[in-house]
Amino acid sequence: MDILTQIVAHKQEEVAQRKRLLPLEQLKQRIASASPRPTRSMKAALASSPTSIIAEFKRRSPSKGWLHPDADVASVVPAYERAGASACSILTDECLFGGKDEDLRQARLLVDLPLLRKDFVIDAYQLYEAKLLGADAVLLIAAVLSPETCHRFAQLAHQLGLEVLLEIHSEEELRCLCPEVDMLGVNNRNLGTFHTSVANSFQLVGRIRRFLSEHPDKHTQPLLVSESGISRPEQLRVLRGQGFGGFLIGETFMKTGEPGETLRQFIQDSAFIYKVCGMKDSENIREVLAAGANAIGLIYYPPSPRCVCIEDDKLVEAVHQAECRKFGVFVNERAEQILTLAAHFSLTHIQLHGDESAAQCSQLRTQSGLKIVKAFGIASAEDLKPLEDYVESVDYFLFDTRCSSRGGSGRSFDWDILADYRLPIPFLLSGGLSLQNKEQLRNFAHPYWAGIDLNSGVECSPGVKDPALVQQIISCITNQ
Repeated sequence: MDILTQIVAHKQEEVAQRKRLLPLEQLKQRIASASPRPTRSMKAALASSPTSIIAEFKRRSPSKGWLHPDADVASVVPAYERAGASACSILTDECLFGGKDEDLRQARLLVDLPLLRKDFVIDAYQLYEAKLLGADAVLLIAAVLSPETCHRFAQLAHQLGLEVLLEIHSEEELRCLCPEVDMLGVNNRNLGTFHTSVANSFQLVGRIRRFLSEHPDKHTQPLLVSESGISRPEQLRVLRGQGFGGFLIGETFMKTGEPGETLRQFIQDSAFIYKVCGMKDSENIREVLAAGANAIGLIYYPPSPRCVCIEDDKLVEAVHQAECRKFGVFVNERAEQILTLAAHFSLTHIQLHGDESAAQCSQLRTQSGLKIVKAFGIASAEDLKPLEDYVESVDYFLFDTRCSSRGGSGRSFDWDILADYRLPIPFLLSGGLSLQNKEQLRNFAHPYWAGIDLNSGVECSPGVKDPALVQQIISCITNQ
């Protein structure tokens, strides 16, 4: 018997007991006598939000055990709202997830976010419960419902003023889709084994699009949600590029001491990257950050005229104080030296511009705990082929203009080469970015484009950047 079968069997007993304690007619009466409250559309909140994150409150999971046994709704859920969550999922299953109905009832009193009741719905009774508890949306799981039952529950949910998130794990479960489904979630966790892989979202999205195109009578353009297993901020940009408009994330936040703060940092790290590289001056760092940059790059390659002085205490202090992403640029450097400098300068990303292998990248990521960026020079589509070897070893690629030197050429490559790039790794665009190609930047689009890397195109002199130029280039993208 798999885990899902066990859950459903227990849920049937639980619902039967609830019905005995509070018969359906009495439950309906309580709903009718309750004070009216404003409805909050989770679909609309996700569609209009810059983050589109459904932050989940749960204390444990069947596969990982207790994540945060003492988690308190009053501490976590308002912190989620302050951190920028678009909606909140409240797990009310007690047996395997440590949830309770009171969690949802309390959350409704504390926040204005749309709330999803996350449970295993097998009986219409649970939809009435969700309404009384203060939910704005309910989860229907295709793996435990027939298409007919799913349609009936979705219709009832709408009658009660609740939106519907239908969760699928396979293409076959699309048969449960109906016009009353507001959001279509792809669960990256196998509910039989509880094994998780975000690859499931990528594998299913094409089939979902085809199904929606071939069966217009079965839907009203549901918003796509990727659920579970999302642990890295850069995954959001890639998933969004594939058409997902919502991201349900729980364990990544709840396993930490401060879920709200973890969410805030996660959102910050998922933002588009405006990076200014080749920084050498402490005051200049403050200037470019004030101009709109949210990342800086420090070059540790002695032949470069922009190589930093590692004994410059003022620079080290400025980097430590800078509230941004900090990239260290290395070329065929020893791992020990990279790790030493990363700690000394409080780096967040290691950017490799040499002949580093995928194995070396993977080892550095494990040893440092930092994000790994691997740079590749691009002159033709052939230059994209080696990237496949690095998919499991890096967090970002950086695409620069291929040239004979390590220091860059100050020229752009043909960005049309990237049209066929579809690896699940986001990339930074580099190589001669300046006001001369601002129209190209304004019009450039790619689902995996995660940021820009500015350097010589915004310089007054090697290592000193013009904040006004930085601001103008950033405006080209933010105002498009």
